[in-house]
Amino acid sequence: DSTVYRHTTIQANGKPCGIIHTQLSEMGMTAAAVHATKAILRFNPQLVIMTGIAGGLEKDANIGDVLVATDVWNYNSGKYVEVIDGESVSAELRPDSKHILLNRAIRDKLTAINFKPILTQIKNSYTGNAPTSMLNVFYGPMACGSAVVASQDVIDMVRSQSRKVVGLDMESYGVYLACQEISNPPVNAIVLKSISDFADRKKDDASQDYAAYTSTSFAMHLIQNVLL
Repeated sequence: DSTVYRHTTIQANGKPCGIIHTQLSEMGMTAAAVHATKAILRFNPQLVIMTGIAGGLEKDANIGDVLVATDVWNYNSGKYVEVIDGESVSAELRPDSKHILLNRAIRDKLTAINFKPILTQIKNSYTGNAPTSMLNVFYGPMACGSAVVASQDVIDMVRSQSRKVVGLDMESYGVYLACQEISNPPVNAIVLKSISDFADRKKDDASQDYAAYTSTSFAMHLIQNVLL
């Protein structure tokens, strides 16, 4: 296995907790599913957490805000059909997506906690240029697709499939699917991604470092104080 795995042991709620860290070599659901599968088979983890960046679709959200995926789906799944309008012919997706849900006990535990103090601490500890807005966490569906999005048309299509969607990325469905299918009982998975852009024509990379920092810092707080 050519993948690099890093290991450390930390204290989580007063008990030793082993953490394996690994990073995808490329973007996308396929790479994420393969990577998660290898890690699960090799290390038999209690929990799989994916951090990173996402496009924000929650109307009240700001750059850096953390998105907790309560369910994920592949918004490209379905059938493309030809639609004829006069002399114009276009392709239209008829979606047929399958949603995978976050474990209910984990969801209930997270939504019952006021994370404002730790989110403020995370924001203040960032040493780069951070937005002036307060850091927040949002819970909701995460749409997963096969390409980077910088298009209002794609955003509208995603919202037509789930009106409560909070964000979109390229890996979450692959991770959730691997965790659901690779063992019985399934391995619990959490996707925590922070908003680095809003998937529109103004999309750029300027806030990726900050979003990656808030996502990973929040995940570490959950590991050390909440989940175990």
